[in-house]
Amino acid sequence: MAHPITIRTIVALAVANSWWMRQGDVKTAYLNADLPKPVYLRPPKGLKPLIGHGKIMQLRKAVYGLGASGRLWWQTCTKKNKEFGMESITADDCVFKLTRRESVLVVAIVVNNILMTGNNEGLVQEYFEFMLQFFKVSDNGNLNFYLSVHYKRDGDDVIANQTGYLECVLKRFGMENCKPAVSPMPQGFSLNPDSLPEQGTPEDVAEMHALLGSLMYLQVWTTLEISYAVNYLASYTHQADPSTIQAAKLVLRYLSAVREKGICFERHPDNTVGPNTMKVYAETFLPLVTLSSAEGEYVQLTLACQEILHMHEVLQVLGFEQALTEIQEDNQAVIAICNNQSHCSRTHHIECWYHFFRQCIRDAEVYVTYVASEENMADLFTKALGDSPFTKHKASARNSGY
Repeated sequence: MAHPITIRTIVALAVANSWWMRQGDVKTAYLNADLPKPVYLRPPKGLKPLIGHGKIMQLRKAVYGLGASGRLWWQTCTKKNKEFGMESITADDCVFKLTRRESVLVVAIVVNNILMTGNNEGLVQEYFEFMLQFFKVSDNGNLNFYLSVHYKRDGDDVIANQTGYLECVLKRFGMENCKPAVSPMPQGFSLNPDSLPEQGTPEDVAEMHALLGSLMYLQVWTTLEISYAVNYLASYTHQADPSTIQAAKLVLRYLSAVREKGICFERHPDNTVGPNTMKVYAETFLPLVTLSSAEGEYVQLTLACQEILHMHEVLQVLGFEQALTEIQEDNQAVIAICNNQSHCSRTHHIECWYHFFRQCIRDAEVYVTYVASEENMADLFTKALGDSPFTKHKASARNSGY
């Protein structure tokens, strides 16, 4: 499936350039894929009397539940897109592009959901009619509800939120009328592993899984500000108890207060997307133990740079060249390490591939600037903030492109 970041990028480009956006739904998508070799199965109980004793069934199509069905459907869909003249982009195999003279068509596919956009409405319609020749595709009109995300027009801009999905989640956990919270996690919040059970009860673990699964889907698409809270609580899933479940429900209380909010995709006045119009926030747990905070942040920069280069590639393939990307860092020691291309006693033990970030600086892909700690929006995704700094950083992040 197309990556959520890629989907957001495509929508941002379409809105910024006033492209047409249309969505479709392929009915029983997997059943359109043929199997490359025979697959047999035992008949279900209800069919045994009809088939006869001792007989088995041979599958003719890739059914839902078969491990290879997703890949086979992707291969089938890719083949038809190539027949139309499209090619998948190297940064995301589920995104296809076609350039025909001055016309551009971009298609993103997530299982059976198709997002079509381009600067020529006729070409979008031509592609849709082409797909109808091979698959049963429902026409869902202009981009509206796509993967539980509601895209609502506001003049030339588009607001993306998950109000409907969030209300279903709140109802599922009995929190429709909960008291709203200003932030998803109190400042300095932490759980003491020693005070938690070594293994939570099956009921508590199941509820925690369900809560975090719902929160992760919201986090990935429209509410990135809950990233730290969700990631932190996820590390205690196996030790779930009433206190951890209550902490997860606090995130829902925060979301209930901002249920109508979302990501705003703005149309640019010059009708183009220029360099550095999109910001990337990368947060992940370090894959190793570091000896200092500076070293840890240096490693994080390499991981963030991977995401930036991915975005560069997506944008460049779609026809939007990118200039240098600014990375803001609040640790002067980290900036010194980045700009010092020689090894020193404090960095020679760092694994070689983490110095990839220096290579990106030399190649003029990115550059690092200093930002004061109190102005660093990345804190929104890396620590539990108080209500005031959380609200401040969230507003700054949304105004800057998130």
